[in-house]
Parts: sequence; structure tokens; C-alpha cells
Amino acid sequence: MTTASKFDQLYRRIIIAKYFTSGWGDVDLLRRIVSFRNDATVDASKWRKLVSPNHPVTIDKRIKNNSYEVLQGHFTSPIVEFFGPSMLEEIKTARFEVVLPKNWNTDKKPMCIHLAGTGDHFFWRRRHLMAIPLLKEYGIGSILLENPYYGVRKPKEQRRSSLKYVADLFLMGIALVLESSVLLHWCQNMGFGPLCLHGISMGGHMASLAATAWPESVAVVPCLSWSTASIAFTEVVKTYLGDSKIQFISEFDPGECYPHYLDSSIVNCFDEAIDDVTYRATADDIKSTLIQPKEFTTTEKQNWLSKGRNILKRSSQTDRDRQHIIEITKYVFDEVTHLQQYPCPVDTSSIIAVVAEKDAYIPRNNATSLEDIWPGCEIRYLVGCGHVDAFLTKLHVFR
Repeated sequence: MTTASKFDQLYRRIIIAKYFTSGWGDVDLLRRIVSFRNDATVDASKWRKLVSPNHPVTIDKRIKNNSYEVLQGHFTSPIVEFFGPSMLEEIKTARFEVVLPKNWNTDKKPMCIHLAGTGDHFFWRRRHLMAIPLLKEYGIGSILLENPYYGVRKPKEQRRSSLKYVADLFLMGIALVLESSVLLHWCQNMGFGPLCLHGISMGGHMASLAATAWPESVAVVPCLSWSTASIAFTEVVKTYLGDSKIQFISEFDPGECYPHYLDSSIVNCFDEAIDDVTYRATADDIKSTLIQPKEFTTTEKQNWLSKGRNILKRSSQTDRDRQHIIEITKYVFDEVTHLQQYPCPVDTSSIIAVVAEKDAYIPRNNATSLEDIWPGCEIRYLVGCGHVDAFLTKLHVFR
């Protein structure tokens, strides 16, 4: 097992931001999110037809520079069609920038869509660290999509990047999948191509999810991400889920955070939402992602969740109880974020994942390998690097 980066561990200790301070969010909304995912992804063709190829896109402004021009535009997020009543007004309008050369050097017009990593608000960082260098070095144009809950799409009551509810994270993911499809269709309609999806850290995972919904071959370059977000949000980031929801308490390491209490209504929600759906991951996948020491049949799943509900009725939990709740929490996140739950991209040979060998933010231990989920993809390792120093020093590698 590779030693985790000491720099990552130090950086984790000085980060004070807390996530999910208001809990899981509306239980009915969570149920709808899981049901939406199940309904859409059981049939890959349905998942890939959620967005119209002619979804309206508006260009609001053109800014010309000596060597490139920037287009600023917007469109109504397709997620409004599916979750309209649950969406905050700030989230409903997707905003983006396009960085284009004054003149293309070839008959092709390659375009890369960059999805934002954690804390990457607005467009400046991606424009200057990725899009403009990518244009100058390789003649590739870029589209920068603003994340829901970030930048101008950030709810007024939200502090910085700290999402208030777990449901916010799940809605962010669904929205970015649908919005990326809008932009890929727009690129085709405008004659751009070949096309690529890219992101760093959380952006890399979002790019991977977006690739599963595209009906054609597309290049995918997820950097510093892996197959699921569950481990990062239950073991690494400083997560605090408020009273009578989940609390993550610090043990021997301030960066190692563990769930202490899980509201039984959340367990019921996910139990009901998947009750009539066959879990498509294999027993080995479940073991590796949920640390389940036995085969995970439908009956055993029900028994496992029932045990969780019984634990939650107690006034206090033992260490063994808390370990079981950790597994339930990972299960909840895996239901929505694990790539195993989504169709395989059309052409996995067009996928190159770049990972940091000593990444302590996106640990790969006990998580299903990307090669197992997407046979034929390529993994490139940044030897000796952790998550933070890879972001600071390896942007040229990502490009």
C-alpha cells in the first residue's frame, strides 16, 4: 500500500471549512434523486437521451483579445425539467465561458469542457491555468462551465464552497451531467470537435459522470479523481452533518473524520428508493467499496439496513455501531456517486485518468479500480506526488 502524502495530511489539518452543516436535506428529495438515477441508468439509451440535441443556448457577450476571444453564455439547466420545484433560483441557469483562438490552425476545431474542482468559483482559475495555456500549447479551445452552488450560482446563505446539504452535492452532480451534455451537443452543432471532458479532483469525477451520459465517443481526462466520492466524504474532508443527522467526529487525526449518528429517516429513504431495483454491482464490488465481508444479496441488504435502523434507536453507539454507520454512509454516497452505478462510456480507449501516487484526499484503497469499471481506459500515475502538490506543480501534465 502506497504511503499517503505528508503534505496532503498537513494541508488537511489546516482546512477549517465544514461541509453539510445543515444535514442531509429533504428526505423526499433524496429519494427522488436515487429513483431518478435508477430509472435513468437501468437503460443506458434512456440515460443518454435526457437532453435534447437542440437545447437552447444563448451567447451573451464576445470579448476579443489579441490571440483569442472569450464568449460568455447561459442556458436553462435541464435539471429544472426533473427537479424544478426543488431547485433554488440561483441554480437554474447554467453559465459558461468559451475560449477560442482567433484562427484555427487545422480543419479540426478541438474543444475541451473543463469542470470545476472543489472551491473553483467563477472562471478565472481555469481560464488562466488551463484554457489559455491549452490554446497556446496545443491549439485546443475550451469551455468553462460554472458549477451549481459555485460563483454566480451560489445560494445566498451558503458560505464559500461549503455545501449545506448532502442533497446539494447530489443535485450538483446530476446537473453537471445534464449541462455537459447540453454543451457537447452545442459543440457538435457549432462544428467543434473532437471533444473532451476534463476536470481536476471533484471536477474530474464530474467529468467521468458526464461521459457516461454521452451517446458517442468522447475523450475523457479525469485528474486526481477515482471511482467514487464516498471515501473522500466519509474519511477525508472535514464533514459536519448537523444535529440529529450525522456528525463526523475527529479521532486521532484531525483529517480523519467518522460519522457518529445517522438519522433513521435517511436509512429508510435509501432502503425504499432501491427496494425494487436490482443492485448492479457485483459482490466483489460491494466488498471493496462498502467493506462488506460477505456477499451482498437483496435479503442481506435489507437485513444490513435494518440493523442500521436498530442502532439508531439507541441513546448511544459503540465503536462497532459507529463502524456499521460508516458503512451505511458510504453506501448512501456510493448509490449516487459510484461510477459502477452508471453506464460505461461508449469508448473507454479514449479515457486517460491521471492520479497522484500518494493522494491522501482521494484515496484509492478499498475503492473499485477504474480499470475494472471501464476496461480499456489508461491510468497514468504521478510518482511520488500527493493531491495538493500535484495540483500545484503538474498542470502541464494534465494539459
